[in-house]
Amino acid sequence: MRNLFYIFLLSVLLASCATPTQPTGGEPDRSGPTVLSSEPADGTINFSDDQIRFNFDKYIARNTFLRAFSIEPDMGITYSVRWRGRSAIIRFDDALPDSTTIIFRLSTDLGDANNNRMKQPYTLAMSTGPAIDKGEIRGRVLKRADGRPWTEGIVLLYRHPFDYSERADYAVQPDTGGHIRFNYLREGTYNAFWVDDRNRNKRWDRASEAARPFPVESVQVADDQVASLDTTYIAIPDTIRPTLQGIGLLSSLRMRLRFSEDVEFDDEASITVLDSLGQNVHTARPLYTEKVQQNVLYAQMPGQLDTEATFSVSLAGITDRAGNLAEATDITFTGSAARDTTAQRIILNESERGIYPDQPVTIRYAAVIEDPAVVDSLIVIEDEITHTGWDSTVVRGNLLYLYPEGRWKEGSRYQVRLWSPQRQDRSSFELKVWHPSTLGDLDISIPADTTGIWYYRLMNKEGIQIRNGHMQGRVELKDLPEGDYILQAFSDPGQTGRWDHGSVAPYRKPMPGYVDPLVKIRSRMTTELIVRTRADTIAEESEGDHDADADPDPDTDSE
Repeated sequence: MRNLFYIFLLSVLLASCATPTQPTGGEPDRSGPTVLSSEPADGTINFSDDQIRFNFDKYIARNTFLRAFSIEPDMGITYSVRWRGRSAIIRFDDALPDSTTIIFRLSTDLGDANNNRMKQPYTLAMSTGPAIDKGEIRGRVLKRADGRPWTEGIVLLYRHPFDYSERADYAVQPDTGGHIRFNYLREGTYNAFWVDDRNRNKRWDRASEAARPFPVESVQVADDQVASLDTTYIAIPDTIRPTLQGIGLLSSLRMRLRFSEDVEFDDEASITVLDSLGQNVHTARPLYTEKVQQNVLYAQMPGQLDTEATFSVSLAGITDRAGNLAEATDITFTGSAARDTTAQRIILNESERGIYPDQPVTIRYAAVIEDPAVVDSLIVIEDEITHTGWDSTVVRGNLLYLYPEGRWKEGSRYQVRLWSPQRQDRSSFELKVWHPSTLGDLDISIPADTTGIWYYRLMNKEGIQIRNGHMQGRVELKDLPEGDYILQAFSDPGQTGRWDHGSVAPYRKPMPGYVDPLVKIRSRMTTELIVRTRADTIAEESEGDHDADADPDPDTDSE
């Protein structure tokens, strides 16, 4: 019996040693692992050993190491991995090739035992000969939407001659600043492009993976010199239409529609209710989407449906955020006799961000406004004057518009008080008006050596378009509310309003473009912004700090 106890105790001890874990207690560890040292050290020459070693600051989730580790250039080197505490030892099955610079990379897929990923990729370079190749290629990958760093996917690099159907010679992840850097390259000509390498095979699978070219198709690499790929802006087009996944009647008049993704709708949107023969029975009015679940849309019908019949819908004016029209599919439903007990309430003050002096306040309610008390109980306080009721009001469905009597007065303070039948109380809010004294201008110019027609799009921080149009040389946008904006500008000779991202194979250069993620507009001031191509600044940027918290576009001055 005693022997069995010792055997059991030994098995427990062995099991605990086989699965390294972090100490328990205290605040949870959220920092990613780092490489403390490597054997050999980075930059070693005349390497002849049969193994290398990475020493980490914490225990590594070993399955993540296999995903994160790679050897470049891709020469078919095979190896095995064994662990000793916090160290990974890679033993090569065969001797490494002679007089060759070899790069060992760890990507940010590497994680510790607490599932924290490494913050920055790690590179170990060494040579089996007397010297290390010192050619270098740099570039940058940014989001087209807002100009901030794009850190997904990888950039593949091929040395001439090459075949895009084969694995790339080199691959690198953009760092947290969107910078990409290939070091320790042999002299020669190289091609590079970004790819959404979903299956992590360092190869572009054209049927399933998006790829984007750089403005430079090929670069010539020389020893001790830096070649530039320039900057490419990434946007993966959303062409998938939102689909209707479910319809429910909450009452005889009220509909709840659930879509496959978040949706929005315009003032002309409608939901047509069809009978089994496809005939129009009712036209329902979209009311609002849920704040938390914006894929759920509520609508109201003007009358009750037959509770014994089945119905379907067709949709108009309902889209996702990319503008793809929603599909109704073939979902059917039956009518309901349940009495509509929806409590009228305020859903949203759509003028919360601000309005110009001649614009109305827009309030969205939960249901079509039929109770006259909603309008009759309205109070507007203008400085010291209390207006009971407001003459310039308009009701359209579930929207209440409060128009100014001419213009909202500059220097006056307005407070709007609205009756909420559900709460049996008033909701109040201050009116924010963009008067001329609070507005600024933006002067956008294209360098003299950049000719042709360009398209510009100015958006607020939420990505909502504020101004857009075509320009040649220069354009001035006046009367902009004070705040921070995003500017897109790109060459558009065909005046399509679409940024041509080019093609990898056959190669077609992307249209020149520029995105400034932080354009500051100040009241009574003109912000001057020069749209610049970036071929001459990549090397300068890459020399700087790649801290993710730093300005993502440090050499761009928006003022």
